Amino acid sequence: MNNKNPDIHKLIRQYKIDHGLLQPIRCSHEEEDEYKRLLKSNKRLPDDVLHKNDYNENTFYRIPPTDLTCNEVAEYIAFRQLRTLEYIKNCLLFFVILAAVGLIGYWLVFVIEFI
Repeated sequence: MNNKNPDIHKLIRQYKIDHGLLQPIRCSHEEEDEYKRLLKSNKRLPDDVLHKNDYNENTFYRIPPTDLTCNEVAEYIAFRQLRTLEYIKNCLLFFVILAAVGLIGYWLVFVIEFI
């Protein structure tokens, strides 16, 4: 890992985990004990180990290397964007139809009042 800006690398890794491009695997108890000792002695964890401190419990996950190519990742991201655009289109369509039904209903009430 490049030491120039490790926060960006951690952030990118977390985005990859959040969106399913990396699958963390929980470490064994022996590995967790070893990593806890490293943390207590203020030593750095290996780059492929993710530390989470949830509910005052230290959990460690190993992030295995992925065999995805850059093209496969780009294709995955493109399909995720397409799915999101379809969702936005469906939401927009719903609200347009809802507004149209409201306008038609308002117009019918207005016409019925004057008949």
